[in-house]
Amino acid sequence: MHGGEAKDPELGACAPLLPHRELLSGWLENDHLTLTKAHIKLGRMGVVVTYSTLYRYAREQLGFGGQNVTVRMADTEPGEVAQVDFGKMGLVFDPEVGRNRVLHALVVTLIQSRYQYVYLTHRQDLNALITGMEEAWSFFSGVTRRLILDNMKAAVVKADRYEPVFNRTFQDYSQHRGFIIDSAVVRHPEGKGTVENQVRYVRENFFKGEEFNNRDHAQQEAEKWCRSFAGLRIHGTTRKRPFLVLCLLCLATVTGF
Repeated sequence: MHGGEAKDPELGACAPLLPHRELLSGWLENDHLTLTKAHIKLGRMGVVVTYSTLYRYAREQLGFGGQNVTVRMADTEPGEVAQVDFGKMGLVFDPEVGRNRVLHALVVTLIQSRYQYVYLTHRQDLNALITGMEEAWSFFSGVTRRLILDNMKAAVVKADRYEPVFNRTFQDYSQHRGFIIDSAVVRHPEGKGTVENQVRYVRENFFKGEEFNNRDHAQQEAEKWCRSFAGLRIHGTTRKRPFLVLCLLCLATVTGF
């Protein structure tokens, strides 16, 4: 814990979970239910908490996922979770202002397959975030059930361990698209290390050493790179090719295998 944050989970948003501690522990430890399934079952019982609150309560009070902040997410169901973050790439000429400007990458990574999409932008604002997510959903041909993001100003109004406050427009967008927003633990962006690693990977293996005419040119090349290079490489952690993993997961989901 940092900055004098209260360790007592009985305060605030997690209070509805307290009477169900043993039941929740049994689901996770004995029945081996996923936290997503536990969240659904609690909802059926009338226990209303956000997934983010349940996740942090389970981690801190039940030891879910281990004692330390995890860098690598546990395996998830296909299409369940994506992680997203902005990362600085470098300077690219912007014809609208007639000079070089910093270009950022919004990196969206599917956790199970590690397949990713890169959206390039000169701004890290709400419009760029939503536009980038829309392009990512189109690229992936679907929307994940949960989206983990850093406590970026474009989406998070107030960062909080148990009950973060999200930008109303982005929250409306998430409800329209049908996914749950989950922010990284405050001051622990390494809690979503899959994307943190990918931001660096994109910068070092796509952007660095290249010359792009402008943002649009860089975006065209980024999409080619995601499909042909990053998507077909042997991933350093999974030792599998992300795009092929995604294809197999989709096939298994459709056929029931």
